[in-house]
Amino acid sequence: KIDTSSFSSTSFFSSDTATITTTVTAVNDAPSVSAEPVLAGVEDTVLSIDAAALNFADIDDGASLDSIQITTLATSGTLFRDANDNGAVDSGEAIVLDQKINAADLDTLKYAPADNVNGVAAATLGYTVSDGADSSQPAIATINLEPVNDLPTAIVPDQVDVIEDQLSPINLSALDFSDVDGDTDVVVTLAATA
Repeated sequence: KIDTSSFSSTSFFSSDTATITTTVTAVNDAPSVSAEPVLAGVEDTVLSIDAAALNFADIDDGASLDSIQITTLATSGTLFRDANDNGAVDSGEAIVLDQKINAADLDTLKYAPADNVNGVAAATLGYTVSDGADSSQPAIATINLEPVNDLPTAIVPDQVDVIEDQLSPINLSALDFSDVDGDTDVVVTLAATA
């Protein structure tokens, strides 16, 4: 209220209403990663990384994922863009530190685990998301890999000589068996051919 008191008027106080127009100019708010993702894969199997799994979030209406930037390389295995969709890391496809990947290319983003690596948090990688104007704070994606059973390996001599129709001792110490999974209960079956 505005005090317009006057001793000469019939009213001691009077008021008037005024309108003030305020213009608020919108500014871009940086996007965020709504929750650090946990990606699930299988040992020795290439994992496709879906853009939705990266948890892009932005409070600005109409904002969408423009790109991501890799801030920390995978701690194990290889992150790559599978340009020819053959499921293998070919020359020039491995992601490098600080590489930007446009949203339109995220359907080619894949992770190749290191051989025989598995378990919870088998690997992690860091990234930011961008709306084209600003980027989020770095986030960490965790990759869990379900183990698979690997075949054991055997090293055997090329041949063992025995005498026909006679009991012949065979020295088994020359045989070597191992299992990358750490299994100690390896069953050995020997077969002889004439």
